Amino acid sequence: MKLRSIFIYGWTFLVALLVLFSLEQSFSKPQVQEDLNSSQVDLALQASWLAQAPEPSGDPAANLALQLVGKENLQEAPQEAEKIYEKAYQKFLKPAPLAKELPSGEATKIEEARNSAKAKLQIRLGLLKAETGDVQGAMNLWKEAGNVPKAALSAKVLLGLYSSPARIYPESEQVLSTELKGWYRDKALVQLYAIQSRTQALENLKAQIQTQAESQLKRLALIGSLPLVMTLVGLGVLGREAFLWRRNRLPQRSWNVPWEMETTCMVLAGWIILYNLLGFSVSQRIQALSQSLPKDIGVALAAFTSYGVGALLGILLINFLIWRPFKGRLQGLFNFDLRAIPIGLATYFAAFPLVILATTINEKLIPQGGGGNPVLTIITGSENIEAKVLLFLTVAVLAPLFEETLFRGMLYPALASRMSPWLAIPLTSFIFAACHFSAAELIPLTLLGMVMTYTYHRTRNLVPSMVLHSLWNGGSFLALLVLGGST
Repeated sequence: MKLRSIFIYGWTFLVALLVLFSLEQSFSKPQVQEDLNSSQVDLALQASWLAQAPEPSGDPAANLALQLVGKENLQEAPQEAEKIYEKAYQKFLKPAPLAKELPSGEATKIEEARNSAKAKLQIRLGLLKAETGDVQGAMNLWKEAGNVPKAALSAKVLLGLYSSPARIYPESEQVLSTELKGWYRDKALVQLYAIQSRTQALENLKAQIQTQAESQLKRLALIGSLPLVMTLVGLGVLGREAFLWRRNRLPQRSWNVPWEMETTCMVLAGWIILYNLLGFSVSQRIQALSQSLPKDIGVALAAFTSYGVGALLGILLINFLIWRPFKGRLQGLFNFDLRAIPIGLATYFAAFPLVILATTINEKLIPQGGGGNPVLTIITGSENIEAKVLLFLTVAVLAPLFEETLFRGMLYPALASRMSPWLAIPLTSFIFAACHFSAAELIPLTLLGMVMTYTYHRTRNLVPSMVLHSLWNGGSFLALLVLGGST
């Protein structure tokens, strides 16, 4: 083996270790999916106010949504939410994974963030316990949350509200209105106005709650029914593919590429290094320059710019190492035919039940930690249209175009030309998932990657996998927008 090959393979091996180390480190970070699950729980809580309404709503759409969701489910929403938040709270009582192995400065930051998240959870869980009759349990949670600066004011006001006799502070209304959100804010304000005998304020608040509850009920019905419909359609597509499998089996070793494996390693490992170094630097620089903007716009702009720079670097590597040197020898590779768009739509539905199953399994295997994409919480919490547009362009346009070119267009044919597609498809998909640096997303993204790689193998066209990738990210984005109305 030549010295150049030894250097390239050695360099690739070190980069692979870096990726695996990043996956291991992600276990010390909270799962982003937990925040998203909490958002859906809070959506159900806000809609649950309608379960107390003596008469049906005057809005036909809200009445239809109530039939789909079920009034009994709304009545049980506080109890179900308490169980879910109690389960989440129990995770905080266990030591954080790998916390002792991190550098002291990073470990301190993680511990502070963990304590803040724990206190926020204690505030919410306390209100749920108070709603279900366990006032003493609520008081105990708020007393502990009061030791965390970010939750101290909320805890103090809530302890006063639910004490016997109640203690009302001059800043109580302002603290509850600004520090709490959604159902938790409304529940605490109802308690405050009732104690103060502010009849008009209480009536106005209940009218506002009614309007908001109808809106959230529609969102809840959409979130609950749409995945079921998509799963049924997806199972139909999978059934058809299984029926045709006998004559559509994967051919063996059917790919030929003009570049060596060393070139594949140089592109992939080079992109990972450049993206992590330059992309991170660009992100930090953009956030520093955008301090005058709202925080979510700054984060969205940084995410869009850093990913754009990373994608450009990857395309430049492919161009200089593959496209230009082997121009005229890439027949059957990197094909881009828009007539295959319907295939991408069909495979999107086929992927849906598979990834949902993988996500369920993943939650059982990794119940705590594993990280995730932090910009997802920006989507649910942001009220700025500019931030949402930037994030949508990042996840639904830039990511599909670049990642399909890199992983399906460049990596998969290189592997499939040297091994069976039975090995190349899962290997490509695992590398694709690992490069997202999140253990909590590893299994679902691997399975999604297998569907996209299988589709590319079948069609030898990047358009279907790009469409699938874009629809998946875009659909997830729209679901997060719906959840974003829960607060």
